Formats: sequence, structure tokens, C-alpha cells
Amino acid sequence: MDLTRTHVLVADGPAMRRLAAEPPRSPDDRARLHGMRSAAARLRFCAGRALVTRLLGLAGAPTATRIVPDERGRPRLDPPVGLAVSISHTRTWAAAAVVAGDRCGVDVEERLDPERFTQAALRSFLPEGWAGRLAGRPDPAEELTRSWVLLEAALKWRGTGFSAPLDELRFRRTGDGAHVAERLGGRATRVEARSLAGGAMLAVSTAPHAARPRVTFVDGPAGPAADGTSPAHQTPRVPLTSTTKG
Repeated sequence: MDLTRTHVLVADGPAMRRLAAEPPRSPDDRARLHGMRSAAARLRFCAGRALVTRLLGLAGAPTATRIVPDERGRPRLDPPVGLAVSISHTRTWAAAAVVAGDRCGVDVEERLDPERFTQAALRSFLPEGWAGRLAGRPDPAEELTRSWVLLEAALKWRGTGFSAPLDELRFRRTGDGAHVAERLGGRATRVEARSLAGGAMLAVSTAPHAARPRVTFVDGPAGPAADGTSPAHQTPRVPLTSTTKG
């Protein structure tokens, strides 16, 4: 596995339920799971952890590596093994990413309806000029969903979420993606978005000049092995039973 390239595993609803049947390995994760009252929250948590476990196995990380929250709640690895991870999930999708380094960002969102938001809210939460892109688009919901996943993946890459002002970053849309750079510090990321079934969207943050992310769906035991990178509607699928370390 080339870890200079971001690797992403994606699970749809049925795959999430199969993944969630595996109890977390970490005592800390089992304790967190025990404290969750919502069955939906437990399913999302277990599916996300299972995806990261598979990625870490493929990356050759030690089996004792734990996923723990940092001071902002962002997942990090303990002990440090030179890898960054990111997790995202909705009611019907889960995704996890891994890459060498200290920053990683992945986000998945179900289709968003612009009619549920005021223009003031959109201008408040989206980077400057992005809300205006919705007007006149053939599918404003698709554009809003894409804008949101691009933003979330970039903020996860930075590690701040919405706790820091957006004007600390420079945003430049590039077709269906975006280039995002810190005004102070100079670090930057390229964010790519792709469509999923049902109007959902996936976005992944990578280094500006890195190879495109390798995105793979997990599938049932009969699914074929994955190979290569392709748009989401043609994304290769990997069996849930694929061999990994740990």
C-alpha cells in the first residue's frame, strides 16, 4: 500500500450493518459503545471503527494501535505510527481514510435540500461566494451537498472543524473540487468530491500534488477484490472478509 496516497474505504447501509456486527477491539471503544443509548449511533460508531481497522491492517500498522480522540475529538492513533486517519458517517453511509503524515480528512453526506436553509445560514456556514453558486444550477441540492462535503473534509484535514473562523483559510473552487490553504502557516490541501448512490456525496482531502485518492467500497463476502481508482459510481469493491493484519 502506497501511503503517500490517501486510501478510503466506503460502506453503504447494508455493509455498515455487517461491519457493525464486529465488536470494537479496544477496551476504550467498547466502553464508549456501552455508553451510547442510540442503536443508530452504535451502528455508525462500530462501522467506522471497523473500516479504520481494515485500513490499518492493510497499511501494516501494529495490531495494538488504538484509535483515540485528540483534544478536539478528532481520531488519532496511539501509539503514533506515522499515519493520520479520518472517519465520517451518516445514517446510510460510512467512510474512513488513512494516509502517511499528520493530517487526513474525509466526509460523507446524504443529499441536502437547500430549501431547509435560509440564505443567511448558507452564507454563514459556507466559504465566501459558495452560497451564490447554488443559484441557477440545474440541481441546487447536488451543488449544496458537494459544497458541504468539500468544506467538511477540508476542516477535518485542518483539525479544527468549525471552531476556527473560515476566513483563516483561502478557498478556491476547482470544478467539482476545491483548493484550500491556510492564510498563516502555508499548508494546503486539494479536496475532491464524488457522487454516491441516492444523491449522497463523498469528499477526500489530499496533499495538493498527491496522487488521486484510492476509494474502495466494502462488499459482502462474494464481492470481488478492489484494484485501482475510479469515480464513485464505478468504484471497485472489496470483500468484508478481505485479508488484513489485525
